[in-house]
Amino acid sequence: MINPQQNWIPFTDEEYDKVWNRFYDEFQFKPSVLKNDWPSFIPPSPYITYDISKMWEALNKTMDVLRSVWPKQRILTENHAQFVIKALLVEQEMQHTTLVLPKALREESELRDRLIRRLSKEKDKCQDTYYELNEDLTKKSLIALQTCTIPEEYLYSLDWEHNCYHFNPFLQISWVNRFFPEGDYYLFLEKNFKWGYLGHPWEQSVCIFGVELIEQFQKSLPNAFGEIIRQG
Repeated sequence: MINPQQNWIPFTDEEYDKVWNRFYDEFQFKPSVLKNDWPSFIPPSPYITYDISKMWEALNKTMDVLRSVWPKQRILTENHAQFVIKALLVEQEMQHTTLVLPKALREESELRDRLIRRLSKEKDKCQDTYYELNEDLTKKSLIALQTCTIPEEYLYSLDWEHNCYHFNPFLQISWVNRFFPEGDYYLFLEKNFKWGYLGHPWEQSVCIFGVELIEQFQKSLPNAFGEIIRQG
């Protein structure tokens, strides 16, 4: 039984298998990093797949800023970078004044404070790119989902080979899965698969399917959406 006051309710093992098996079957899902294997899924018509490669270009610029302020004596690992980037996004969304950094940095207060000061200055260079694109994508996608649902309705939020959730777009949001598929397939699906949002990390694309959801997105397309890759 779903508590109507909770959000991001984890799937049971049975739900996980049932939903993914149906998605694999109905969408002919074949996850792959190889271009020749794309599209990785075949959604029902109507659908439109948009290029969102500008998000990755903006993310790379943000990575360059991180490298410029990261202490030279430390290696900037991919995990460090992703953690700090996500921490910056949380700071932006929640208007926190400090970042939550990995334990190793948190214990070194001087290094932590210096890094925060430098990042807070340098991240302005990215303000018109990654952060604004992400904020715009999140806001417009959330509005589209809300318009297509009722307040007590839950959607499926799927992250390939990771935890999946029942997600209500009307409840207070503390993001678990996002609309920008920076690391994996991020999927938001109406529970009867009538419409959905399919994020493809390697093609760098988002597919919107279903008349209702397409109409809502076309009223106000996210700035991250570029050229149409395919439609049907």
